Amino acid sequence: MMADDQSPERHAYSGRVYEKGCPTLSAAQWKHVGNIVADAEKVAAGIWAGPVFHPHVATYVETPEECERFYDATSHAKIGLCLTRGTACMATEIR
Repeated sequence: MMADDQSPERHAYSGRVYEKGCPTLSAAQWKHVGNIVADAEKVAAGIWAGPVFHPHVATYVETPEECERFYDATSHAKIGLCLTRGTACMATEIR
């Protein structure tokens, strides 16, 4: 399972990412995310069923839109989605 690491900058906006001033990833950073995931997929090949990603509050992949952006950036890799009930509930509450 893969997840974005929490950062102090993004943690300050936890659950409030639609507020003005909330830090986001640039196009170049999203491309880098895609490369990291592709590398992880290669490492995982043959070891287990395959990588999955878990979006989480206080990370750069928190909102439904950021999940879409993540999957756009990683569309060349085979990666699944792992949601927890709390994450799914939080995502619907912040919209």
